[in-house]
Formats: sequence, structure tokens, C-alpha cells
Amino acid sequence: FHHCLMLTAKGEKAHAATARSCSDCAQVCGLAATLSASGSPDAFPVCEACAKVCDRCAAACEKFKDDKHMAACAKAC
Repeated sequence: FHHCLMLTAKGEKAHAATARSCSDCAQVCGLAATLSASGSPDAFPVCEACAKVCDRCAAACEKFKDDKHMAACAKAC
């Protein structure tokens, strides 16, 4: 997220969308982890949503093939 924000601040506007994707991914993953850890019956649908959000984040980051940080983010997602 921070990497994308810094690039956006430097004028690389395409990174505004990846910053948003990264933020959304982190929030959904956090909720999925919390619900899973507590054994919540709502964990399963949230984890399904988490997988979809992670896939979208990875796809957004993969667009920047020459940026090692973005490649690492895509791989993590």
C-alpha cells in the first residue's frame, strides 16, 4: 500500500488503483483471519470473498512487471 501511495504521490497515477486494491485486500484478509481464528460460522463466506479480493489485487499488481515490489505483492496475493 505504502509503495503504491509513494508512486502515486510522485505522479504515477496508475498506482492509485493498486493502492486501493492493496488496502481492500488487507482489510478483507484481516477480517477473514479474525473470523477463522474465532471459529465463526461466517468465516467461510468471508474467506471466499477474501480469495476473490486477493486475486484482483494480484492481477492489478502483475500489470507492473518491471517493479520488484509489485511482483512480490502479486506473488503474495
